[in-house]
Amino acid sequence: MARAVARKKRIELDDAPIRQRILWSASRAFAENGYAGTGTREIAARARVSKRELYALFGDKRALLTACVMTRVERIRPPTDLPPARTRAELAEQLTRIGTAILHAVGAPEAVAMIRLAVVEAEQSPEVASAIDRVRASNNELLARIFETAQERGLVGPGRPESMASEFLGLLWRDLLLGLLLRSAELPGAAALEARARETARAVLALHGADGGA
Repeated sequence: MARAVARKKRIELDDAPIRQRILWSASRAFAENGYAGTGTREIAARARVSKRELYALFGDKRALLTACVMTRVERIRPPTDLPPARTRAELAEQLTRIGTAILHAVGAPEAVAMIRLAVVEAEQSPEVASAIDRVRASNNELLARIFETAQERGLVGPGRPESMASEFLGLLWRDLLLGLLLRSAELPGAAALEARARETARAVLALHGADGGA
């Protein structure tokens, strides 16, 4: 069974475009061995390309790390196409859905590995850390817009929507992300993540009682 799965992955990798194969292989190598412990020869071998092809597409190893991180962070944005909530119950469900998506995406092993690398390499590659920070900022902005709209509809009480967004994300993660980065915790299962997001939505809405709305 394991051999069949490995063979399927090799076939899928061989069929993928060269750039995608290099990024996939580099991400796995960086996650397993760290930046310093990963060489371009190893990445090229994993991707089944020549080093010349690798350098032609990415320039050098640091540029490749940046591309890996930025490709990964683009996948960890929560849904942005949700309609405005009409009731507090709908708002709670909306926050639960967004919170669950953030936990799944940011807490995934591949994403945590990229964040860990970004922290380690931040001084040498500030653009890598900047890519991570842009995702954090976009999550804050999305939640702030939701709280602002909810305020306008009387679903939450007074307060700065930006502060409500920060409260939500702080309560959502608590010490989980730090534990994942330090390898002292594992990402809970899907049901536990949804329960965590639901509990966070309930707690934040309780802190900001509505002047009106159901």
